[in-house]
Amino acid sequence: MRNYIFLVLAIVFSTSVFGTTYLPVPIKKQIVESSGIVQGEVVTTSSEEDDSGAIVTKVFLRVDKWIGVHPQDEHIEVFYPGGQVGDRVQTVHGAPTFKSGEKVVLMLKNNNEKNWMLNLSLGKFMIKRYGVSEVLINSVFPNHPKVGQIPIESFYELASNIKKVDFKERFKDKYEIQADKQASLKFDSKGRSIASIQQEKPDSENFSPVWLLILLGVMGGVFTFVRSKQNYQ
Repeated sequence: MRNYIFLVLAIVFSTSVFGTTYLPVPIKKQIVESSGIVQGEVVTTSSEEDDSGAIVTKVFLRVDKWIGVHPQDEHIEVFYPGGQVGDRVQTVHGAPTFKSGEKVVLMLKNNNEKNWMLNLSLGKFMIKRYGVSEVLINSVFPNHPKVGQIPIESFYELASNIKKVDFKERFKDKYEIQADKQASLKFDSKGRSIASIQQEKPDSENFSPVWLLILLGVMGGVFTFVRSKQNYQ
């Protein structure tokens, strides 16, 4: 019964908030409201009917870091309302989407011994690597400075200070660590931050007017020289 009530509230919330517009929720506020936070890699997603008959989607994650949750064998199940079972489809506006292999940080709310997505899509952060740095990007507001972007180490520090407890971390052997390092080399090798990438302009916009004046002056000099040679001949 409690699970059914939670689903109804989640659907109402998502319809009222996400049906017409998305309302930004600062990262700090989401940390305060969450009962748990998990960083991990999506393994699979599947939809099912719960005891009340409502359709929910289960995201199966391999965890890397966590706080306020209890993974089983380095994995955890996260739920959100909506999905498809057979020909039956239940659509929830604002529900997140996931794909296998995706690396994410999720804000969670525990209810009836299950971990549910907090604020649906707003509670999902994608992990993007820029050189050797990793940044959390909100799936709804990727460019919002208070909602959408935060260096991952700054996020860990902020969350630990708010929750008054450190993150737990899955053990990684040297081969997995090396694989992570090699993956980072596939991205921007210059190690630029997300801010520097956004501020960077195309070469055409960086072309200085001083050089344009010099170029025009040189062209004018060449033209004058050619004309004088022709007149002399």
